[in-house]
Amino acid sequence: MHSRSSLDILIRDMRFNSEPKTPYLLPGIFLAISMPTYASLIYIALYHGLEEAVNSWYRNFVLLYLAYVLTSSYIIYRYNKVVKQHLFDSGIITYYWMRQRNDVSAIKSLYRSSFVKRDLPSPTTSLILVLVTFGLAYPILLYILEKNLRIHASSEEKLLLRKTVTRRIEVGQALLDIAATILTIGIYMIYWGYRVVNTYNKHLRIIHKDHPEPPQEMLEYRPEIFPDKILLGIGLALLGAGIYGLLGLFGLPAYLPTTIGYGSLIASLSYSFSRDSISYHLGKTYTLIYFVFLVSTIMGFIGAPSYDDLFKTVNEQVGELVTNDSLVLTSRIFTNNLAISLVSMSPIYGAIYLGVGMINAALVYGYALVTEIPRGNTGLLLLPVLPHTILELFGYAVFITISTRLHRIRDDKSIIYLILLGVFVLMVAAYIEALTILLGRPE
Repeated sequence: MHSRSSLDILIRDMRFNSEPKTPYLLPGIFLAISMPTYASLIYIALYHGLEEAVNSWYRNFVLLYLAYVLTSSYIIYRYNKVVKQHLFDSGIITYYWMRQRNDVSAIKSLYRSSFVKRDLPSPTTSLILVLVTFGLAYPILLYILEKNLRIHASSEEKLLLRKTVTRRIEVGQALLDIAATILTIGIYMIYWGYRVVNTYNKHLRIIHKDHPEPPQEMLEYRPEIFPDKILLGIGLALLGAGIYGLLGLFGLPAYLPTTIGYGSLIASLSYSFSRDSISYHLGKTYTLIYFVFLVSTIMGFIGAPSYDDLFKTVNEQVGELVTNDSLVLTSRIFTNNLAISLVSMSPIYGAIYLGVGMINAALVYGYALVTEIPRGNTGLLLLPVLPHTILELFGYAVFITISTRLHRIRDDKSIIYLILLGVFVLMVAAYIEALTILLGRPE
């Protein structure tokens, strides 16, 4: 009886307090204010030198990015501590409720789903990671914590109320959140921070509002609904191109983060397509990549005044690549495209690397439309429908399909066939591109 009464006292002394929302919005606010200028500062350092970057007016906003780093490190420390403590306390009290019911199977389920959480870093480790990576680790850690909390919340809802309203998330959602954060220059992170803290507070209202008594009913809550990923992805792609294009127009060459943003968007949506058959998965991924390439040209088209240096650098690199020997030129193009494709075949996240190469190419193409067409080079308009462009993007789509489908493929032959298909398509595309370049060169 003594141990029972001690447990009763422990349970009654527990407190489940909701979290204030405002602190969780601050990282997004500081990121939205500082991200365009901070990204522009990096661009200036890359293409004009560190000295010019240090002397530019962009440096005045570095302190605001530092504010993002500091607030995000504090929030990740706080949220990590709150979640870990809650998982521990909630595990004890749910065990207490289940023991009162003598529900042994529920106790076992609780132990599997909520009591053992070994994939969460410590609060101090999380704080250090965010500081050391200068804020880059914050969204990743935020996803890990939110995912674990959602697993816990949905498990307890099902266990105690026979109904779930909290939706679980997977890596595809993390990639979409990261893409949305970048393509909205950080504004989306304000919503993300709100969603994270609201998920925790809602869980307290659903399960622990009658503490120390167990919840009795859940009438006022409906299952959580997330926006349609495809529609959201299309909107984000267009919005990101418009935002960064306008930034370029007004003298802020801030496009560099979009290479990761669009890459994450492709990875996220292609991952969601992996539930379809291989042919549908490949077809949808190809359409997505083609769409992102076209949309990304808007950044270079609108923001052309800011990207003279990038265009000159790419022109010099292409000039070094071009030769009159068709076989040598074909091999150079093929080797470059294959290297990008092989890296982008990395499980799930490979498309992020593809974004680096493809978005740079799209930006330069958009710039060229503005500068070259007035000179009479109207043939540039046909680039998206030229055979080598169509084939090259399809080749990329094959490798991205492999990347986002590896977790589902159980047959090694399927992977080998897809790799061979991708290599063959890229080889044909390189040969056609080499011929197109050589035939188009002046005598």
